[in-house]
Amino acid sequence: MASRFSDEEFLKRYSARFLIIPKNHPGGSNSSALDSSSQLPSESATVIADNEHLLSQILIKLPPKPLLRFQCVSKAWLSLISDPAFRRRWCILRRNSAAVNLLFFPFGVKDIGVISFGSEGVASPCLFNSNLMKGFIKNEFDVHVHGCNGLWCIQRGEDFDRISIVVCNLTTGQHREIPIPRGTRWPKLRYSNIAFDPQKSDHYKLVCWGIDQMDFRFMVYSSESAGWKVTEDHIGNITWVDYSCENGIFWNEDMHFIGRGESGEMSVICFDVEHEKIRSSMPQIPNSGQYIGYFGEAGGDLCIVSLNNPELSCTKFDVFALKRDHSEWALKYQVDVATLITTYPVMGRLGYCISSLIVRGERAMIIISLAGKVVSCDISSMVVDELVEFEGQFEHYSWNNVFQHVESLALA
Repeated sequence: MASRFSDEEFLKRYSARFLIIPKNHPGGSNSSALDSSSQLPSESATVIADNEHLLSQILIKLPPKPLLRFQCVSKAWLSLISDPAFRRRWCILRRNSAAVNLLFFPFGVKDIGVISFGSEGVASPCLFNSNLMKGFIKNEFDVHVHGCNGLWCIQRGEDFDRISIVVCNLTTGQHREIPIPRGTRWPKLRYSNIAFDPQKSDHYKLVCWGIDQMDFRFMVYSSESAGWKVTEDHIGNITWVDYSCENGIFWNEDMHFIGRGESGEMSVICFDVEHEKIRSSMPQIPNSGQYIGYFGEAGGDLCIVSLNNPELSCTKFDVFALKRDHSEWALKYQVDVATLITTYPVMGRLGYCISSLIVRGERAMIIISLAGKVVSCDISSMVVDELVEFEGQFEHYSWNNVFQHVESLALA
């Protein structure tokens, strides 16, 4: 929806609500832009505007768009809002209180859907309006997208010599292209993932899979050093290794990849992002020979949904969460969605996908994609809500086509 006010009017009105109008800005103590009934006492306005601590406590509660617009109020405000420490505190506050946004990336379709889960329920589904993202995604069949805490890594091109990587912030619109190392001493970059924790650092890393002759190797890019590094770890022969290389899950400071190793059993590779090496041991996944329906972070845990059988009409599955010391996968939920198949018979005929797992407080919901619909199901009560319906579309959105997105002020 378009703003009812110009930027100038917006700044005056919003500032007036908090008794903040810098004396050197139009609408301040010497301005007649505001009517007499709302004219601010110059002394109070000046004291608040010049008190950086109080000012930061007010600005930090603003949503991203008005906050970014307030950077043009004065040089002092620009300095405060662009300060890395302020932005880090803002990100922490938003991360703990903001809604969970799910972005749905349909294969071969330009429109990106978004569903927002807040404390008061589910907001109406809508299209994600990002000209920046759409500008980069020109050919869905040739693009890989990976997001982490508000920053996005977009990899374009299948041929090694033509691959390009762009890191962008969809909130601020800021982006930059990452140079890719090429030459005989470098593995051929194949898949890229971004690791970013705004609570720990302003910098991010790209954790990429590269092909060195017939072996997979990890390649790491650091935004802090603006350089690349090849790790010593050999992941395995590309003929026998089958991991979700482009769908890493950043959790507990590590990047996790699920798939089948050379043994053929389902397993997780845990890459220590800080020390840039593979963790030597990971617990075996329960029912590791079964089908994995979901892999991702939910409610602060790294979770796996293990279906009891790979059939399309499978109704029972278990949800396991990895302990933070990586010692074991603990059973968290047991779910039976047989009642859903009664309501939606198409689930039995054409199957379904678990798009996401949302945990907010004591409430846990599974997001299920079936032919033409996306529904949520409360794990405790089994109450089902239809979230969105796609006319004429029968595409399933699996967990690796759905990303959690949070707003961020981080620099790409």
